[in-house]
Amino acid sequence: MAMSLSAALLSAAVVLGACGIAQSAKDTSEDPSSQVVVGHSTPSEQYDSVDSAIRASDGVILGSVVAVAPGRSVIAGGITMPFTNVTLRVMESSVGAIPVNSTIVIEQTGGQTPRGVLVGEDDPLYQTNEVDVLILRKIDIGYRSIAPLGRFRVQGGQLQPTAPTSIARTWSGRSPGDLMSSAKQLQAGK
Repeated sequence: MAMSLSAALLSAAVVLGACGIAQSAKDTSEDPSSQVVVGHSTPSEQYDSVDSAIRASDGVILGSVVAVAPGRSVIAGGITMPFTNVTLRVMESSVGAIPVNSTIVIEQTGGQTPRGVLVGEDDPLYQTNEVDVLILRKIDIGYRSIAPLGRFRVQGGQLQPTAPTSIARTWSGRSPGDLMSSAKQLQAGK
């Protein structure tokens, strides 16, 4: 029996909720074969400021995306929850023991599914050559950004948070160096 698009979206929202990252999902395409499902994420860890996320982090880096590849999938209730592995070259590291010029892999929730692409509305899929400042937590396969609060795209030499929260926006338009210096100072006083 074929599942309707609305039933698939509801099931995707349930799977995302089971992973602790979503409250809702919506289809952004009329064509189910190229469907993009956007999930509203609710991080499992809540922080009241970027500073508190930095204090809890295992690393803060400025990195350039060198590769994006499908990662693991979690299947629940017949719905596939994809993850994407993102490889970054570390350009600067201010917190943790992540060496400059090394490459690291971070896991991002979202990616390609058999029915289309699943994307978090406040954590868009990474693109090759994108430059980001990331506040990271260590996981089994590498790292995970404390998303969406801990991800800032660098555009025109300025930080642009991917999260629409007022907490993340306090860093909008500032230089990556400002955040990296602040992270180093915060970790020193931890």
